[in-house]
Amino acid sequence: MRLIPSIPITEGLKNIHPILELAIAALVGGLLVGAAIGIALNRECATGGTDLIALLIQHFIKVLKVPHILFVLDGSVVIASGIINQNALIAVFSFLSLMVIIQTINFFTTKKIAAPRNQH
Repeated sequence: MRLIPSIPITEGLKNIHPILELAIAALVGGLLVGAAIGIALNRECATGGTDLIALLIQHFIKVLKVPHILFVLDGSVVIASGIINQNALIAVFSFLSLMVIIQTINFFTTKKIAAPRNQH
């Protein structure tokens, strides 16, 4: 199963090992998903997934941070899916992607990005 499509930009990546391809997908996917969720959480929004549950938990238990709650929630899903599917390789790369997602979310939620001002 090849993940990298055959387009001119990825022409040099056609002959890489499938394991390396999974690692690249886990890292890049983790960065993109983490950035999207991190930006939403920075704006005090949720995407409707486990981040909504994490926000609700954090609302009642102020000591916990949303990225830590997300790590526990999503980590349990990754572990459960690894056990059910009995595919350790996919579980490892899913966990790698989760680590990147959580670190990216942590980066975006600790930085308060100013909202653009209305020019009226």
